[in-house]
Amino acid sequence: MKRFFVFILLISFSFNLVEADSSNSVAAETSERFLDSFGGSGVYNKDTEFLSFNEIVGKGKGEALPNNFWDSVIRYFPDVKQLYISAYNVPSVPQLIQKLKSLKSLSLIGCNVEVLPASIGKLTSLEVLNLGNNKLKKLPKEIGDLKKLESLYLNENKLSSLPVSIGNLKSLEMLNLSHNNLKKLHEKIRTLKKLNYLNLTDNQFPENYFKNVLSTNFTKSSLDQGVYVRKSD
Repeated sequence: MKRFFVFILLISFSFNLVEADSSNSVAAETSERFLDSFGGSGVYNKDTEFLSFNEIVGKGKGEALPNNFWDSVIRYFPDVKQLYISAYNVPSVPQLIQKLKSLKSLSLIGCNVEVLPASIGKLTSLEVLNLGNNKLKKLPKEIGDLKKLESLYLNENKLSSLPVSIGNLKSLEMLNLSHNNLKKLHEKIRTLKKLNYLNLTDNQFPENYFKNVLSTNFTKSSLDQGVYVRKSD
């Protein structure tokens, strides 16, 4: 009787292993099918948890992402650490992006982004946020909740102001604000003690703005007149 019971247990265990392997195989095939649907522009590196969708090498620049895109990314790559999307048409980023809790780097470059959700502040592991070459006119105040953020690229947008909460980014080392419509910066920018690189090229700052507001903490780069670097202590 004992032998029979052990035999049944072994069969059950083996069946569960086969079922688990089958489920993993189906999941892998489904994620691969999802990437393949992008015609060569969808790439995933499992070792670095890097997921990339570069429309420039895909079907044609400016194509819209499929309706199920964000749901599929969350389903198939829940632990992705780096997400890079370039040249797709992504006017608005959905609130559910907050589910990608492991993200350390998020890039949406040249994607016509107009709206960034408040939930961006939930991505508390983010160290790099690249939103260059989009159509952003404002940022949600929740961006100031990204306490680990080290690099923030906002170049080539339509920003005329920044939220005061930018001053809460205590880990920020690099801030690119070039090619926007900015006329002033909140003085809290000067309190970001780790900020070593500040690019203000091609904005609408009044004459002598640098001298009056930034000269205490920053000096102009010798290589680019719109770039400022922190003064040495």
